[in-house]
Amino acid sequence: MYYWKTEDLSGQIKEGNIGETEKKNYYIIATVITTASMYMAIGSGTTDSLVTLVECIALIAIVVVGINITFNSNGGGGGQDYIARIAMLSVPILIKLFVFSILVGFGLGVVIASSGETDINVNQWGMTVISVVVQLLYFWRLNIHLCHINT
Repeated sequence: MYYWKTEDLSGQIKEGNIGETEKKNYYIIATVITTASMYMAIGSGTTDSLVTLVECIALIAIVVVGINITFNSNGGGGGQDYIARIAMLSVPILIKLFVFSILVGFGLGVVIASSGETDINVNQWGMTVISVVVQLLYFWRLNIHLCHINT
């Protein structure tokens, strides 16, 4: 299994060298990472209804557009194993984004703490921006690797 080297994983997928058991294991790992991330996000979620609404609408739009783009990059209706490929490629991408989010969050925490900024709305909007950027990065990287597989 590949936990970091997405390019190597996409090469294995392209060559058809991944068995059903391994696909299932990738799906389990992707689901665990997603579930853990959701609970972490809920724990530090917004309390402002407007911020929550904007974030929700933005993330839904990104998901719908991202899924359609990646589906087409996988060959559309004539493509192969879209769901399995997404699950497998998600593991290293999500691990990288998880690490990236922690580092950015820590960095922002240091900056906010050192600046003395205590305005909760500024912090909530900042977290919304991070959520949107991470979601965009996820689909962008996913699409790059699906394009590689299908060329």
